[in-house]
Amino acid sequence: MQIKGAAIQSTHDYMYTMHREMYDSWFKSLPAESQYILMNARSSGWYPVIEAAIIPTRQIGMLIFRGDIHKGAFQAGKYSAMSTLHGLYKLYVRFSSPSHVIERGARILASFYRPSSFQMLECSREMIFFEINDCDQVDEVIEYRMAGWIHKALEMSGCSRIEVQLTESFVQRGKIQFRCNWQ
Repeated sequence: MQIKGAAIQSTHDYMYTMHREMYDSWFKSLPAESQYILMNARSSGWYPVIEAAIIPTRQIGMLIFRGDIHKGAFQAGKYSAMSTLHGLYKLYVRFSSPSHVIERGARILASFYRPSSFQMLECSREMIFFEINDCDQVDEVIEYRMAGWIHKALEMSGCSRIEVQLTESFVQRGKIQFRCNWQ
């Protein structure tokens, strides 16, 4: 499985911007291949998901969040949404319905990982239920990065009482399913 360079850049930027005091320790803890990818990734390029995203995101959880890789991945995902949903996208997110934003956002998320495919399962005014399939080598940190991205996109839409549930894990069931509720 591969990940798009823009997602890789947001991981690097998250550490440099939000945890600058730990940036050097984090970067030095990564294997040489991960370091090389992080420093040279092009937004439109494709990179191996393990070296480019899973290992660096796991290290965020280990170093910044005292071993809580889920929290580290979730926070990195939230930052990724902030960094990708700016300018005209920010206006789009603010003035579109939350269900439309998440439906489009889920399609965008699926386009950052290849191979993968998106399927809408259910959608209403305050809920969306979808799955992402066909993605081998997905690790739980990728699923939690996606959950963080979705959560932040809903926040930017003006939603409150946001709940993003990972109802099916690729690691366990061969597909990723998210149920998102908000007010």
